[in-house]
Amino acid sequence: MIFGSTTKNFMHWKKAMMNYLNILDLWNVVEKGYKPTFSTVETENSDDIKIETPDSKATKKENDLAVNAIFNLVHESVSSLFGSTTSAKEMWDALVNRYEGNTQIKRTKITGLEAKFETFKVEDGESIEDMYNRLMHIQNEFAELGEPLSNNKIVGKLLRIMLMRDR
Repeated sequence: MIFGSTTKNFMHWKKAMMNYLNILDLWNVVEKGYKPTFSTVETENSDDIKIETPDSKATKKENDLAVNAIFNLVHESVSSLFGSTTSAKEMWDALVNRYEGNTQIKRTKITGLEAKFETFKVEDGESIEDMYNRLMHIQNEFAELGEPLSNNKIVGKLLRIMLMRDR
């Protein structure tokens, strides 16, 4: 699934991508980043040579694979966010910052969702199933922003809606 052309839902793409990178055993390098480490080797003419350690080379390969996966699963218009970045972590952070926003933007989104939740009601001619699905969508949006709604709040809202509907 390519983000930015076939889908506009970053949260869904993000979860799918995290799962994909975990399956490939690459999530760790995306989460922690890659920085090369070197060891010093002494030579006969006393010139020290720095060579990349085997662990660092393995991590570089993981980074390169993760960069490839991310780059190939975003639309060309989205990839412009990456600039000349060669780190999977920097690419991931650029996507998260752009499509999830910083703390202030998240707080604004949560405030909007709270208002949406508080004013939630059954639409004219809407089935119970459709209403429930809309409510679950709001609950998922809260969870994706790191502020899950408790089951008590959801059940309370459903009970109030049902009581109002019976009047």
